[in-house]
Amino acid sequence: MELPYCYAEPGTYGYEVEDYGETVTALTDVVFYARHPELNGRKIRPGETALVEEWKAIARMFPPSLC
Repeated sequence: MELPYCYAEPGTYGYEVEDYGETVTALTDVVFYARHPELNGRKIRPGETALVEEWKAIARMFPPSLC
């Protein structure tokens, strides 16, 4: 029986996920800013509630855990 990849020996896949939360944040940012190039990577302002909700919706597309 093969173990899930999250239990593989370090280095097996050539990369390591050290903090899944940071990874999800980075991936969410990539998707969000690809959808909104007009923002030029600037942070979402508190009053931009539609953008905040869109960012959160993108983040929810990722599983809560790798395992």
